[in-house]
Amino acid sequence: MDPAGSTIRRASNNELMHSKNIYKDKPPDFAALARKYESFRKFVFTNKAGKPSIDFRNAAAVRELTKTLLLEDFGVKIELPEDQLCPTVTSRSNYIHWLGDLLRAVPSGSDVRGIDIGTGASCIYPLLGYAIQRWFFLATDVDPVSIRRARENVTRNEWQEFIEVRQATRGEILDGVLLPGEKFDFCMCNPPFFSDLEQTGKNDKTVCTGTASELVTE
Repeated sequence: MDPAGSTIRRASNNELMHSKNIYKDKPPDFAALARKYESFRKFVFTNKAGKPSIDFRNAAAVRELTKTLLLEDFGVKIELPEDQLCPTVTSRSNYIHWLGDLLRAVPSGSDVRGIDIGTGASCIYPLLGYAIQRWFFLATDVDPVSIRRARENVTRNEWQEFIEVRQATRGEILDGVLLPGEKFDFCMCNPPFFSDLEQTGKNDKTVCTGTASELVTE
């Protein structure tokens, strides 16, 4: 209730999706995905409502869902380590579309170039950014393991010409990362927002995997 006594309605996930998001009004078809992808099939079951679903508290099931959606809907091949962050495809693609709206509001060249600070092991934003918008990306991270795995995901899609992954120094952000004369149209970051790792486990409806550097703000 707000101070005036009226009820405040919380917006649904679908209402918050960008109009160009392929999942708006069309959620993933778990049954169809299970028929097509054997690796995903083993995680799908019929829930109490009689609909196909997965256990979102099962980290392996959530990872496989992310990998399956990226491959089926965007043609992106990816591997996700068990101990690192598993990004949701529906929300990450929203960011790319919102960013596209901002870029259309300002002059830019034909080849859009962006920076993703803290790209993580998945390198999800650059991969989606190129798949959806054909943007070029510089992806950075302070964690050497995330850098290695991000590069592997870029190579897995043979997109090294479009996405470059560079090691950054903690606390320096872009100092020492950018080369002389480099120019970019935008810089994006989806930083950690938990105060400690204990907070990540408070949602009993889903699982949250990841390292401290991915999840906890300093």
